Amino acid sequence: MKLLKILSLSLIYLLTSCTSDDLVQQEKNIETKMDPSFSRMNINSDFVTNEKNLNIIYFVPNDNPEVEGYQERLSELLIYFQTWIKNEMNRNGYGDKTFGLPLNALTGKVNIITIKGNEGQAAYDYGSSSKILAEINQYKTQHSSEFSSNYHNLIILPQRKDGGRQPFYGFTDGALKGICFAVDNPNIKVSEIATTTSSYIGGMLHELGHGLGLPHNSEKVSEKNVLGTALMGGGNGTFGRKPTF
Repeated sequence: MKLLKILSLSLIYLLTSCTSDDLVQQEKNIETKMDPSFSRMNINSDFVTNEKNLNIIYFVPNDNPEVEGYQERLSELLIYFQTWIKNEMNRNGYGDKTFGLPLNALTGKVNIITIKGNEGQAAYDYGSSSKILAEINQYKTQHSSEFSSNYHNLIILPQRKDGGRQPFYGFTDGALKGICFAVDNPNIKVSEIATTTSSYIGGMLHELGHGLGLPHNSEKVSEKNVLGTALMGGGNGTFGRKPTF
C-alpha cells in the first residue's frame, strides 16, 4: 500500500512487535500544549471506505460480554483515528490520504465484526493471540463476506473483569504482520481523548498502525520540540495528553 510506504519513510526500526509494557512512554519535559483543535476535530458519519479496508473485529469471551454501546462508540473513535491520520498526511504534503474503514450499510457506521469466543476470559490471556486467531479464522470460513481484507485486522476484546492480562499488541513481521490487538472499556471514546489519563486510547491507535503494517519508529530530535512524540514510537503514552504526530 502506498500509504504504508509514505508513512514509513525515515522511520527508525526498533522492534518487530510491541507489548503494552515496552510501549509505555516515559514522562519527559515537554512544555508545548496539545493544539486545542485536535479535540474538536469534526467527526461525522462521512468516512473513507474502500473496496479493501481494515477489518474491525470485536472478540467476546463467553463470560465477559461486549461493553455497552461499543458499536456506536468505537465507530466514532475509529472515524476520529481515520481523520487524524488524514490530517497528518495533509500536514506532510500528501493530501487527504488515510486508511479505509468498512461501512455497515444498514447503520451508516463503521462495520464491526462481532465474534463470540468459545471460552472464558481467563483462556484468552496475554499470550493467547494464536488461540483467538484460530477461532476468528474458523468463523471466517463460514462468514467470509463480512471481511473486507485478508491482511489487515484490528481485534478488540472487552477489558477483563477478573484483573488478568489480555492481548494488547501488534505484529510487524512474519506471517502475523498486519494483525493487532487492543482493549475496550467504557472510557475508550472520543470525548475522553482530551482528558484521558490512560494509554488505552493511544494504544489502540498505535496498534492500529501495526494493523496497517507500520513498524516502530522514533521522532527526530529536531521534531521533538515542535511536534512531540511519534505515534509509532512512544505515542501510545502521549496521545491525548501531549503533542503526538
